[in-house]
Amino acid sequence: MPRLDQITPCGEALALSLTVNLSYLTSHHHWTTDVHRNSLATMGAAPSRPQEMMTYDEKQSVRSAATSFASLSLQDNALSPSGSLLINNVAKWEESVSADSKSQLARTILSHSDIRSALVSRDAVIADTHIYNNEIDFKTGPITNQKSSGRCWLFATTNVLRFEVMKKLKLKEFQLSQSYLFFWDKLNKANYYLELSIELADRPLDDRLVSHLAGDLISDGGQFDMAVNLLENYGVVPQALYPESTHSSLSSPLNALLKTKLREHALVLRTLSSDLKAQAFSPATIQATLRAEKEKLMKEIYTIMTATLGVPPMPDKQFVWEYYDADGKAGRWEGTPIEFLEKNASKPYPPKEFFSLINDPRNEYSKLYTVDKLGNIWGGRPVLYINTEIENMKNAVVKMIKAGLPVFFGCDVGKFSDRDAGVMDPELFKYETAFDITLGLTKAQRLQVNESAMTHAMVITAVHLDQDGKPVRYKVENSWGETAGNKGYYMMTDKWFEEFVYQVVVPKALAPKHLVKILETGDAVVLPPWDPMPTSSHQIRHSQRLSISPLSITLSVLMSDPQTNTGFRIRGPSFFGWIAIVWAALKLKEAHDYNKVASDEEGAAGEHLPPYTDGDNEEAVSLLNTEVPATRRMKRKRSKACCMCCGLNCSLFWKAVGIVFAGFGLFYTVKLIKWAVTPAPTGLENMPVYSSSLGCLAAPYTFEGDKTTVRVPVGDKFEHSIDIHGGAVGTIVLAEGAADSVDVSYDVTVTTDNESLLKQVSLTYPTEEEEVKNSRLLVSTPRLEESSCMRFDIVMHIPPNLKKLHVASHTLTHVQFDPDSQVDLDSVFVTLFATKSNNMILPHERFLADTLKLEVYRGWIVGDTAIVNSTSIATQRGDGVANVRVHPIPLTHPASFDTVTGAGRTDVSYIENLSSSHRPISSEHTSSRNGDLYLTYRDARFSGLVALHSGSYTATGLQSATELPGDGKSGKAWTHYVGDQDGGDEILVNSRGWTGLYF
Repeated sequence: MPRLDQITPCGEALALSLTVNLSYLTSHHHWTTDVHRNSLATMGAAPSRPQEMMTYDEKQSVRSAATSFASLSLQDNALSPSGSLLINNVAKWEESVSADSKSQLARTILSHSDIRSALVSRDAVIADTHIYNNEIDFKTGPITNQKSSGRCWLFATTNVLRFEVMKKLKLKEFQLSQSYLFFWDKLNKANYYLELSIELADRPLDDRLVSHLAGDLISDGGQFDMAVNLLENYGVVPQALYPESTHSSLSSPLNALLKTKLREHALVLRTLSSDLKAQAFSPATIQATLRAEKEKLMKEIYTIMTATLGVPPMPDKQFVWEYYDADGKAGRWEGTPIEFLEKNASKPYPPKEFFSLINDPRNEYSKLYTVDKLGNIWGGRPVLYINTEIENMKNAVVKMIKAGLPVFFGCDVGKFSDRDAGVMDPELFKYETAFDITLGLTKAQRLQVNESAMTHAMVITAVHLDQDGKPVRYKVENSWGETAGNKGYYMMTDKWFEEFVYQVVVPKALAPKHLVKILETGDAVVLPPWDPMPTSSHQIRHSQRLSISPLSITLSVLMSDPQTNTGFRIRGPSFFGWIAIVWAALKLKEAHDYNKVASDEEGAAGEHLPPYTDGDNEEAVSLLNTEVPATRRMKRKRSKACCMCCGLNCSLFWKAVGIVFAGFGLFYTVKLIKWAVTPAPTGLENMPVYSSSLGCLAAPYTFEGDKTTVRVPVGDKFEHSIDIHGGAVGTIVLAEGAADSVDVSYDVTVTTDNESLLKQVSLTYPTEEEEVKNSRLLVSTPRLEESSCMRFDIVMHIPPNLKKLHVASHTLTHVQFDPDSQVDLDSVFVTLFATKSNNMILPHERFLADTLKLEVYRGWIVGDTAIVNSTSIATQRGDGVANVRVHPIPLTHPASFDTVTGAGRTDVSYIENLSSSHRPISSEHTSSRNGDLYLTYRDARFSGLVALHSGSYTATGLQSATELPGDGKSGKAWTHYVGDQDGGDEILVNSRGWTGLYF
């Protein structure tokens, strides 16, 4: 049977000829079919009563079309031969519109008003009452809120399911975890997309199907059958056991990252598939190899999702949920998520017994439809719809409400709905009257041209029936929070149901029997993936609706956060920004006062205005609700004595300036008092405690049963290194060895709460019997599960003959220089590579090295360091914190001291022995990521040149000069000096952040 939108009885002939052959037009397609049509009614113009079934006679339709075509004035020459817009035509349009008084009135009103607010129908508002005579006998709560996500189908599903849970357990308020289903849906959609990538690996990337799937992958939206897949495989849990997270409520950042990785993974699988087929492997081998690779790729997706959403309960593992019922009595439930669904949310009908009815006038009724490549669980239940007349859907809804069951339905919520009033009614806005137009698209046509689609899922909980038992309006539970609609509920008219409801979900037991038989046959017509009917709800995000209030627009523009780099503070509006905000608020208040009707009690003088009259346009005036108040409040005259400090008796602008000035004065006064009584921060407030903050202190087992002693020969180069890998955490103490020792010795202790892990610990090092090419101790520990812990404690004894030492750790480590030891080496490098905020290096001044370099990627460097020749502190790769006191050894040649820091704070105090001769200082301090620098040289007897290049700074003791010698290191000119310019000391500071330099 042809579809209505495919019936084009010879209409193309008119485009090819100036002569219309009426006999030809009336000689084709003499067939009729019963369909539900509303071709004569336009949007907002038809009555709200249900439409009757009509027989579509194509012969009559063709005759009507021929008559209409015959009345056309056909032109041999177009007014605009090129098809471009002509100014002359625009002038003619303007002449016609300007002559119409109703259009002029619309321009006057709508040019400074929101058309939705201005064109609300008073009659519709009065008629659209929130009263219902058939309502479910149990009220659930609270109203749910999907926030900035497209999870409405999951919220609608859980809102339906919680109905039985709350009744059975006698709960006052309860929510099932929408995030739990969201996690498993997202993870399965990732797998679904990668499976499709394997299946379609042979198609080119610009193939329409491949391109469509790559563009619409892993969205938040879904369909009811997809929800059933999740329920059958994973069950449900109370929200208290898997609550909302930042990225479940605001899903777009997570979606963007997952899409990036999945598209990358799809290309990996396509490339691998091509390589395997080029080598002529069997299809079975190719598929097995691709799926093995896919499992590795899916692990990355799982890692991202658990980090952002949290680790969900496993569907086959038991959980314990404790709660209070409506009477305040404590309750307890224990079982698996699947058991929770089966025992508490599967009565009277389990979810698998429900199916979808749709109303899609484009396609043939009483047919089963599915959508190609639409799903979430690979190999799961397909998405199926039975297309039927709208009356069957209404009857099913009424039947379910009378049976005490809430109804899951899908619709196009953005059409003719008022979020504030909670009304969905095609008669709500008088667009046709105001603009003198006709909105003539039918429901089928709206689907065909993408004017409408199924965008949102909600729940029907009540219906109001007229005396004949026909539905008039429906009560709808939304998932946009209590601030939307009437405390979270919407009223939907029957006419809106006809035009914009596309799907209702019903149990087989309450559905028409002939439709159930069609479902059970399983012979479905396949719709393409881009068909508007499977469009799910991810387009509608509750938190993304715009406010058109002038004040809200002003505030959103002026108070938006600036885009700043890491390290800068995000600040609010500036002084002048606040003036603009206050001025806008005062302006709106003045406009409100001016238009407010004055009461007699206020003693205001009335300004009497003549009422608007126009006999030809009385109807338009009443429809647009443009009543003019007869009395307005007179503007108050202001005194000329204007107080600039607070804005009293001033004009609006100066009043705004005064208010902001007074506000800023009060704010900074309080801030100054707070600063005066608060101790200055040292930067060490959050510093972890050495050793004890690492955990695993009471682990019962010990590596090899006792403390292990290891001796490592240093070899002919007298160099040594220690390198630590794995998942354990621990400490390293660098201590002085025996005076007669020639090897590096270690005392190693490893503890863990899992004895089996001890077998995976290894110490690798050369022995005395073999030739020592690389003196190195490699400590390897296993990767740990979250439930396990392992700790190492290592003491290194450094022999007198050792010259160079390198300590490296790739796990969380605390390194301490033993304060009771005296060590003197040529060079020492300590590097903590792990990006752990609790990493720590505690140096000591008695640990001497000609070259000393300490570096953490994240963590802490705190203590005393000596400068023999050069010392370097590095935290530039992260937000590590450095707080060191520098002690130069009293030698004659200049000392070199460098710091390269990142986003963390750095404190350096240069302490010189005043009893010895002054040693020249050559220092360079660089902050690569805007971390604050506190550099104190008050005890250094500094005298020489300073090159200070910083985003901002505070300094004491500096002197500026216009002519200073150039800097040989970087080519930058010296900016300041301290004491004598030729004193021999040099300091170079480069920072994009703040620097404090004190002499």
